[in-house]
Amino acid sequence: MTVVNRDSAPHTVTATGDKMFDTGSIAGDSTATFTAPSASGSYSYICTIHPNMEGTLTVG
Repeated sequence: MTVVNRDSAPHTVTATGDKMFDTGSIAGDSTATFTAPSASGSYSYICTIHPNMEGTLTVG
């Protein structure tokens, strides 16, 4: 999976709980790739730099 950071600040896409995925720091206007979980479901994630930024990755 490819993540695009369209912000000027760095961010991460880090799964909460079991940490099944973590992009590490993605610089502003850059991309990162990671392997999404293979099992279908919803996976919560946060930006570890800005923990109030959160989302859900849905694998079908």
